Amino acid sequence: MTGPAPVFEGEMGFFKQITGAFDLDVGSFGNGRNNDGGQFAILRSLTKTFPTNGELHTAVWAAIDLRSQIPDIDTIAAIHIETSEFNLRVLADTAEKWRPQTRETADHSLPYNVARALMDGDITLESYAAEQISDPRAVALMSRTTVSEDPKLTVLFPRQLANRVTVTLASGEAFTRERTTGPGSLETPMTDEDFERKFRRMAAPHISRSAQGRVLEFVSALASQTAYEPLFDAMCPQP
Repeated sequence: MTGPAPVFEGEMGFFKQITGAFDLDVGSFGNGRNNDGGQFAILRSLTKTFPTNGELHTAVWAAIDLRSQIPDIDTIAAIHIETSEFNLRVLADTAEKWRPQTRETADHSLPYNVARALMDGDITLESYAAEQISDPRAVALMSRTTVSEDPKLTVLFPRQLANRVTVTLASGEAFTRERTTGPGSLETPMTDEDFERKFRRMAAPHISRSAQGRVLEFVSALASQTAYEPLFDAMCPQP
């Protein structure tokens, strides 16, 4: 499929107005015959393990790691999150991120997601239910949370979406965990089991477990399928 050349060429085209002339080896795009496996963009894409902002996933993983070292969440005196400049600017930028009122704010809040992960050991769709967002224990943890930029983590961005979480207990004991990567990253791709777990969790409110199995069976052999009706039938909620 060929795009309109005038977008690039001509007096008001992309070349003259913005970049200057350049050549593209269009034949190499998505060419599976290349020694590097081709330039399929999907091979460079990330998959979210949790139903939340992708840049804070490693903060969630760090909090989950720390949870096993904290016998009682109520003994947490302070939480400090060190992150990149981007995360500080986007995920910890306003007072609302410390007291979210909606799902749209909560799932882009570093303080909330770290607090919820410390409490529950996971982040799920239920983590953003209204009663969870307003949970007094979560609110209390967020009130004890601070966020700052670490230039060393900023340097890693966006190749690695790193975060460091430190939890200090009332006793003065402190625990720190840094995560630069996690399942769903380029370095640690999700396995088939990870994808199945995520799919079943997301699909459970809508279709039966047996229907989920039919969907998984269909897509596992997608390259050999000749019609999509069985997939659509399986994904249709039954009354």
